[in-house]
Amino acid sequence: MTKLRFTSLTGLPEDALIPSQVNEAHLTNFLSRHLPTCRCPFGGVRQDKTVRAALRHFDAVLSSAGPRISNQEKKPDALSFEIQRFDDYLRTASGLQEATRIYRGRYVHEFLQEFFRDEAVDMSRLAPKDVVGYLSKRAARLKPASAKVVASSLRSYFRFLRLHGECEEALTLAVPAPASRRLASLPKVLTDAEVRNLLAVFDRRTAAGRRDYAITRCLTDLGLRAGEVARLRLDDIDWRKGIVRIAGTKPRRDDQLPLTSSVGGAIAAYIRRGRAPTPERKVFFVSGLPSGKG
Repeated sequence: MTKLRFTSLTGLPEDALIPSQVNEAHLTNFLSRHLPTCRCPFGGVRQDKTVRAALRHFDAVLSSAGPRISNQEKKPDALSFEIQRFDDYLRTASGLQEATRIYRGRYVHEFLQEFFRDEAVDMSRLAPKDVVGYLSKRAARLKPASAKVVASSLRSYFRFLRLHGECEEALTLAVPAPASRRLASLPKVLTDAEVRNLLAVFDRRTAAGRRDYAITRCLTDLGLRAGEVARLRLDDIDWRKGIVRIAGTKPRRDDQLPLTSSVGGAIAAYIRRGRAPTPERKVFFVSGLPSGKG
């Protein structure tokens, strides 16, 4: 939470308050002692009626935010105060949802606890090697996806500090991007039996089933990429010559593949008994797809 210095509210020249610590006595003191002799260089509004109205609104906002902290209550420790500042930044500047802010705050708190314990946060005490060493140690005990979340949380925190001039860019650059191979557990190729089992799951009595079966045939028999199947147009298929043209991403880089009987038959069945009448020239589309058996 942004630190507010209410020097005139409290009468203590360098007393730092967070909004939840402000009480009625502070507001009364401001109106009776400070406002009549105010010479502050900032602001400019000193009319008693206007200031009182503003303070009433300020008090209402503080009351709606939750319970106040009395003067006798213990002030939040340095790390909790820092995490609250970071959370306010994530909420107001980044617009993140509470769940995201909670886990980012937790990982940042663990990082700060490692180096500062209950002392004031001072990033000048850290070097890039400290950040790298901490993340390497944490990553050794985490799954790649979790290590990536920890790294992104620290990177977000360092960006927050940079915004306030409290952190060198070297610390932000020191945060590595852990490898997260989400598809590493998938087999590189399917066996013939697995391909047959895959093709058998489609209900070719329905329009959607015939479409999905034809798409899968393009993938398995012709080895097309998903984007190439999505871009396939009726004009790309030469039924007489038994050729299908695969449009490339660059000019004059089109490929031609043989239209096998299995692929041609699957596409033809979909066009005849599944593809709704439409001026759309793409072979496969979803909009207007009839449902049920054809």
